This record gives sequence, structure tokens and C-alpha cells, in this order.
Amino acid sequence: MTMPIAPAPTLVTVQEFKLYARIETSAEDDLLGELLAEVVGLIESYIGKSLTTEQITFTDDGETFRFYGAPRALILPYMQIDAASVAITNGAGETLDPTGYTVRLDLRQIRGSFACGGPYVVTCRAGYGTLPDYEQRWLPRIRSTIKDYALFLYQQRTPGASSEGASGTSVSYGDIDPDTGLPNRVRMALRKLRGIIA
Repeated sequence: MTMPIAPAPTLVTVQEFKLYARIETSAEDDLLGELLAEVVGLIESYIGKSLTTEQITFTDDGETFRFYGAPRALILPYMQIDAASVAITNGAGETLDPTGYTVRLDLRQIRGSFACGGPYVVTCRAGYGTLPDYEQRWLPRIRSTIKDYALFLYQQRTPGASSEGASGTSVSYGDIDPDTGLPNRVRMALRKLRGIIA
């Protein structure tokens, strides 16, 4: 069963970033577009979750939670999931009736009485975009983090440098974490995003 989802929105446009970074020319627009796409990828890799919504598919062998030989629960990955979008196919290729199982996000499980053997293939929508307060609460934080991270990478052309100078002027990149190489402001924002689970 496939569940169509809308294409991922552009979280921060080049024009929005240029306003934030006070860049007045269009000479680097292509570079900035690539930089913003790279930053989204870096953030998603760091937090292990999509910043918007994506369709995911995973397999559970049905062996972890068994009771008298039959599976009683499947394990959900540690990420935001839209419980209403969960669809399960059993080892025989049959789609299970959703009234026969309950999605428990609090326990990271799908509970039910699964009569047929596994493996069970689960398809669902996942990512930050599935959070009920995504638009009002999380999207502004995500956009702010993308802009801060991209600005840091744009300004810091020499990896690992804490400051740079040219033509009698110098720029300091602030308090940089030695383990990640990121400014503490960006590092703390990423840690907060990484810890969100619903």
C-alpha cells in the first residue's frame, strides 16, 4: 500500500537566507542554494529524522514480543510517526486490517494479535512534519537552526578556524564546541531537535 505525500517544502529559500545573512548580490545564489540543501542534509543526519514528512518502510520479524508462539507487538523506530498512516503487510503479502492492531507511540510499539507469520512490513509517514504543532512550534525553530548553521558554514570558509581576518578586518565565530566544530548556539539547537519524540 502506498501513501502519497506532498513534496518536501523548501524550508529556507535562498532569498530568505540572503536577507538573514545581509547578502545583497545574486552572484552566489547557486552556491547558497547548495549550501542550504547541504545544511538540511547535515541536520537530518545529525538528528536522525526528517525535518518535514517522508514515507518510510521498515520490517519487523515478529520475534521480539511473542506470546504462546504468536507475535503480540511490533517495534516502531525511534522517530516521529503519524499513527493514522500505519499500514502493515504480513509474511503472506496480505494487508492487515487496522482495527486488529493499535499504534502505541508512547511505547514505540504496534500492539495486536498477529496470527500469520512475519516478516511484517510496516509503511507509514514519519518526520517532524507529523507533529501536531509542527507549523506553529517546530517549523520556526527548524528554520532558525538552518539559517544559523548555513550562516556559520558560509562565513567560516576555513574549517576549524575560530576567527579569520583580511584587509585589516577580522571576524570571530564565537564560542565553538571542540568536539563538533559547531558554534554552541547551533549545537544546542541541534541537541534540542534531536531530543524531540512523539
